[in-house]
Formats: sequence, structure tokens, C-alpha cells
Amino acid sequence: TIHQPPSEVWEDFDKFCLLSQGKCLYFGEAGKAVDYFAARGYQCPAYTNPADYFLRLSNTDFEGHADVDRLWQAFGQTPQGVALQGELSTSMQPQTPPRVGATSSYRNNLFSQLV
Repeated sequence: TIHQPPSEVWEDFDKFCLLSQGKCLYFGEAGKAVDYFAARGYQCPAYTNPADYFLRLSNTDFEGHADVDRLWQAFGQTPQGVALQGELSTSMQPQTPPRVGATSSYRNNLFSQLV
């Protein structure tokens, strides 16, 4: 997790996940995020660090933020959103308690623990 990286660091990102109010507004290739939001009416201004723009877009404490619910619903209809929802629902299923003497001391995998 990197909060509000400089533009030089942003350019090195492969993947980008934008969350607001516990809702995933985008998860995918960082290089496609600007176009994704532009297609939904949120054009990143020229010469603006995308990380700064996405922070202002998604932070409901800032005036002029995006319609978070609308963006969340829109992302949920994309192939990436559908896949993510499927993975989350699978990982949230009740887990079998670990066997005595099992090698892992964790009941859930790392991804499940982070969600």
C-alpha cells in the first residue's frame, strides 16, 4: 500500500486498487485507470498526478468528490469487478478448521485475512 505516491512512482505501478468507504471503485492495470475513469465522466486534468486525482475523486471528505456508489456499481459490472466479486465470495465461505498438527497456523489464506 502506498498512499498518494509521486508521479514518478505512479508510473512504475503495474496494478492499482482504488477503495472508498470500503467499496472497490477500480482494480486493474494502473496504466488504464485514467482512461477507465475518463470513460465514466471523470477526466484527470492534464499535468496532474493520477494518484492525487484519484485521492480527491474517491475521498468523500473533499468537496467535489465522485459519486462513489455509482463508480462502485459501474466497476462491479466490469469483467474485473465480476471476477473480484467471485473471488471474494469464494474466499468468504466458511472455512474448515485447521487440522491438529497442520503446517499452517492460520485458518484463512493471506488474501482472506486482508479482506
